[in-house]
Amino acid sequence: MNPYDVVASYYDTEHASLTSDTTMYLQFVEWVGGDVLVAGAGTGRVPLALTAPGRRVWAVERSRAMLSRARAKFDGLDVDLVEGDIRHFDVGRRFDLVIVPLDVFSCLTTSSDQIAALGALRRHLEPGGLLVMDLVNPHVLPGPEDDDRVRRRFEHRDGTEVIRAFDSTRSDPRRQMLTLTISYERWSGQTVSTETAILETRWIYRFELELLLRLADLGLESLYGDYELGPYDWTSPRMIAVGRRPVESA
Repeated sequence: MNPYDVVASYYDTEHASLTSDTTMYLQFVEWVGGDVLVAGAGTGRVPLALTAPGRRVWAVERSRAMLSRARAKFDGLDVDLVEGDIRHFDVGRRFDLVIVPLDVFSCLTTSSDQIAALGALRRHLEPGGLLVMDLVNPHVLPGPEDDDRVRRRFEHRDGTEVIRAFDSTRSDPRRQMLTLTISYERWSGQTVSTETAILETRWIYRFELELLLRLADLGLESLYGDYELGPYDWTSPRMIAVGRRPVESA
C-alpha cells in the first residue's frame, strides 16, 4: 500500500493553517504569469490556492487517495488533475512556471529517480521557464541522536472526535536517508482506531541540488531559506530552490 494513501486521510487536518508557502507561490505566479503546473498535488491544497479567473492550473499526483480528495475540491474550477509519477509524466504541454511543493522531491530516494524527475520537469518548462522546489534544509533535520524519539505531531478536535498524530524518525547519514513513522489515533467516544504510515525520504544538500539541476540542464537562479524569500544559510528552516530552463534550449 502506498503510505501516502494513509496520510491522505489526515493531510488536510494537519496542514489547514499552512498558507505561507502558497502565499510565496502566488508571488512567483504574479512575476511569471500564465498557467501553472504543480508536480505533487497532494490533496489539492497548493493547486486550489493558485486558481484564479484566467489562470489554468495543472496538477500531477501519484497517490490515488490524495487524488480522490483533490478531485472533490476542484469541481467547476480551472484545474486539470492528472494521475502520474513525477519521474515520468507527460501532460502534453509546457509551462512558464512549475512548482514542486513541500518536500515532494525528498520522496525520491535514489539519484536516478531524482535525475529522471528533473528531466520530466524540464520537459514541461518553456525555455526561460522557472522551476520552484520546496525542500527542508537538511541541517535542521533530526539526527541519529534523535532516533525513535516519539513526538506529538498534531491534535485536532471536532465535536466528540479527536485525532492525534505522533511521529518518530530514524536517520541514516551515510545514505542521506530519513525514515519517518507517523502514527494516527482517531478517538470517538471510547472507541479508538489507529493507522501508521512509514515514509522514506532522502535529504539533499545545497551544492548537490545545484549539481542535479545542472545535470538536467537547469540553472540554479536563486536559493532562499524560508517562505518570505529570506537568504538561505545552514540554520534556515527551508531550502527554496528556483531553477530556470535556458532560453536557448529546445
